[in-house]
Amino acid sequence: MRHIVCLFSWFLAAFSPAVFQAVAATESIAPLALTGANIFDGTGAPVTEGVILLRGERIVAIGPREQVSLPDDAEIIDVSGHWIIPGLIDAHVHFFQSGSLYTRPDVIDLRRFWPYASEIAWIRERLPATLARYLASGITSVVDMAGPEWVLGVRDLAKQTATAPRVAATGQGFAAGLPPALSGEYAPGVIVRSPQEARIAVHRLAARRPDLVKIWFVPTPAMDLDKDFAWIRAAIDESHALRLRVAAHATDLELARSMARAGVDILVHSVDNEPVDKAFT
Repeated sequence: MRHIVCLFSWFLAAFSPAVFQAVAATESIAPLALTGANIFDGTGAPVTEGVILLRGERIVAIGPREQVSLPDDAEIIDVSGHWIIPGLIDAHVHFFQSGSLYTRPDVIDLRRFWPYASEIAWIRERLPATLARYLASGITSVVDMAGPEWVLGVRDLAKQTATAPRVAATGQGFAAGLPPALSGEYAPGVIVRSPQEARIAVHRLAARRPDLVKIWFVPTPAMDLDKDFAWIRAAIDESHALRLRVAAHATDLELARSMARAGVDILVHSVDNEPVDKAFT
């Protein structure tokens, strides 16, 4: 626990405005040296009493103090007693759910007490604080795995905000159906029922320059999976033709296996209904 506290205190200190500007600037007047920290770089045992030398937003040297030469014009910041680790990645977030449990009225419906439009407005107003919270926790990259159309704009907000992680986003996902409470302007997905609709949806989404495409597929007993996989395969093929990777929500083993066979690039959840076999792994 002591190490975790030290790690978080490092991130909170490191991203104070003065230090953040020195680290994030594309060009700096002088190099920046962070000295004295315990450094975990993921390649082996931690480096104790280490040095990280930065120039602009690039790390140019990292290692024990005796192995890193510091330029005469380097600005030196002593971070002794803290831990430095690579930035963490949260590969599955939903910004439209970055508030209370009420952000999913299809799960907990509190609209008679608080309009859903007000909830979404509150979430969007607090996005700068949400982005800063990721960074303060050591998370330097996040991937939004489907949300309403406005979510793609969070990428631009993050680029313009000093205390923000890198943001990648899929935009609206493709789904066979959506809960009524998440429809219209609040819809995190687009309903697709045929290969033609899938191809049109891919091209419409591609115009917004998503980082990847999301298939948000939750089967029900009444579904015809062969019919649904016809549009899923079309969406995957069309996305790949446009050089877009495809991620899929599939927690059932056989469904995940079918997604993989259809050519999906990423499974965004673990299989939770039965143990996976060697053929799947």
